[in-house]
Amino acid sequence: MKAAVIHAPGAPEVLAIEELPVPQPAPGWVLIRVKAFGLNRSELFTRQGHSPGVEFPRVLGIEAVGIVEEAPGGDFKPGQTVATAMVGDAWKFDRFSPMDAIPSTVNLTTYSGGSTDFIETPLQTVVTEVEEDRITPRIGRVFQLDDIVEAHRCMEDNAAAGKIVVLT
Repeated sequence: MKAAVIHAPGAPEVLAIEELPVPQPAPGWVLIRVKAFGLNRSELFTRQGHSPGVEFPRVLGIEAVGIVEEAPGGDFKPGQTVATAMVGDAWKFDRFSPMDAIPSTVNLTTYSGGSTDFIETPLQTVVTEVEEDRITPRIGRVFQLDDIVEAHRCMEDNAAAGKIVVLT
């Protein structure tokens, strides 16, 4: 699988696209084929070396949408469309690449019902409001995974005027 990897903290140019093995999900984890992910300031800080305890090399990621490939715990079914967002100590895990294994307790929510444990506002509520045109996400810029360095530059320069989305 292709992933954006950081071997040491630094400027956006420390991000390298590399081939990595597809993770094997353990019971209670979910393997998703990531279709898109959003960039966040915490990823910028981690890339710059300001996140204590983060070890390198590292695959960054906090939020993503994709399709379930495997779910050994049975909480999700292959083929389900899901979204994930970091809560608690989820930052300890490498993410996001086109295939990603994450703990299902880290906030994985299906678009078609299922788990809605999402901090204070269930993700399903947000999805429903978007689907019903009650809220419109503000997308600032969209990049391809191969353009991850430019996406990080855009975030660092505050040049997006909305959410930065990276398509895999």
